[in-house]
Amino acid sequence: YNAMLHMGFAAPEIKNLFEIIASIIHLGQVTFAERGLHSFVENMAPVEAIADLLGVDDARLAESMTYQTITARGISVRAELTRDRALYARDALAKALYGRMFSWLVERLN
Repeated sequence: YNAMLHMGFAAPEIKNLFEIIASIIHLGQVTFAERGLHSFVENMAPVEAIADLLGVDDARLAESMTYQTITARGISVRAELTRDRALYARDALAKALYGRMFSWLVERLN
């Protein structure tokens, strides 16, 4: 924390970075179960923690990892994801969070 302050980061920026890092770590604790071909979040505690850290609704966050919405020509179709696809969605979210955080950090340092 002190090193980041010394490098010119503001306290809110550091707090946001730590919240994103904590969210990525918590994502690794999200597990899914399956009923038929539909997956659901098996343990909501990490999802609730992530939602709190990122300032989003926990139910919508869980839904974003278990459903896919496809829009074509103004028509939206919502499809349930299998457990394997939900795991992929969870991992893609972690990768996106990390990638954007890293890009911001590199830009901020330069």
